[in-house]
Amino acid sequence: VYKRQSLCRQLRAPEAGFDLLAPHQSASCAVHFGFEPEDGGAVLKCYLEFAAHAQPAPDLVFLALKWTPDGRYVQSNYWRRDHLPDAQQDALIDAVLPEGARRDSLRALLARCTRPDLLHLLEVEEPGSPRRSLDVNLSDLDATVGAHAATLIEFLGTSEAVQRYICLLYTSDAA
Repeated sequence: VYKRQSLCRQLRAPEAGFDLLAPHQSASCAVHFGFEPEDGGAVLKCYLEFAAHAQPAPDLVFLALKWTPDGRYVQSNYWRRDHLPDAQQDALIDAVLPEGARRDSLRALLARCTRPDLLHLLEVEEPGSPRRSLDVNLSDLDATVGAHAATLIEFLGTSEAVQRYICLLYTSDAA
């Protein structure tokens, strides 16, 4: 608890933001930190992960605090959706992703997966916001960014921020 708070403070997380996670931290089984590059800065992240028996709500596998250096923050809820029947997953993908390459790539990834128990489709919502997105959690596949850099760049785009992000992740894989 105190290490997470200390790290959040060192990373300049807004106090009110990490207070959102406080009621759930003792139930979490892991804490993860991350970032996403953005033009002009980065979004920093702290995730609480929950085992099935300790989820704050059914299928809520992660609670995240995301913030920018200027003090803006949001809580994100990550809901497990990989257990839904294929037709419901397809409807969810249609509802969240616009037609195009990203939707097609996600469907192809889900169809090609030979171990669906290791690939986790997550719906991401931010309370009080209409924003919704889908994440694919590949952590159980024991894959590295370096092994999939070309695919990630194809999926995420070729902006300078994406290139820096992939380069940083690839470098951390090699360390």
